[in-house]
Amino acid sequence: MLNESNEKGFRISTLTKLSSTKMTTGKGSLMDVIVMHSTTVDKKKCEGFEDEISGLEHVCGLEYHEIKAVVRQIRKNRREAEKLKAKLALSKEDPAFLEKMDGFHDLENVRLKKLEEDATTGWQDYSDLRKYFHEPEMKTNEFFKTFVDFLEDYQRCKSEMEEKKLRAERRKKEIEMKRSFELAVTLFHIQTGEPRHRLHLDEGDPTQPGGALQGILQMPKQRISEVF
Repeated sequence: MLNESNEKGFRISTLTKLSSTKMTTGKGSLMDVIVMHSTTVDKKKCEGFEDEISGLEHVCGLEYHEIKAVVRQIRKNRREAEKLKAKLALSKEDPAFLEKMDGFHDLENVRLKKLEEDATTGWQDYSDLRKYFHEPEMKTNEFFKTFVDFLEDYQRCKSEMEEKKLRAERRKKEIEMKRSFELAVTLFHIQTGEPRHRLHLDEGDPTQPGGALQGILQMPKQRISEVF
């Protein structure tokens, strides 16, 4: 959304400043605008983006160059282990141990290959995304942490907005219900001459004991049917 124009000038650091960028009216932030657009006018375009960037918290504790260093150390250890295997094979002292060692190394090869593939894929994803946002090279864990923080902030703002909407809807229903009861009581008062104070119109929730509705229900059924 921020980089669709020809300018494409927004960097990922912008994502951490959306909530702190307040409107001049003081009634919201840039994050509120992003949430509103992504759930209304741009809903179809933004559908599923939360799932797409979820899970990045698992890679925020890892840094690509640190992973590569670990892989190099593992390969160094493997070379030493290969030398040990060769000595054991020549000595023929413990064939059972040598067999177990071979099995372990086969499994280690599979896991090490998978680790290298994942690290390479992660680095490529990071590089492509970094270039898209015109970001300088940085630590991969810091880069992806920006998106994790943004997602948490976005979901918090979205949740607050949904709760605010629900409260407004509940308040609207309460007001509409109260107006309906006030109209009913007024009509009842006009047509029966029953004093309004006996209907307890102004005493809290009209549906509760002592409220306007209860006052009407306490009137003789015949008189109520004559009015309504």
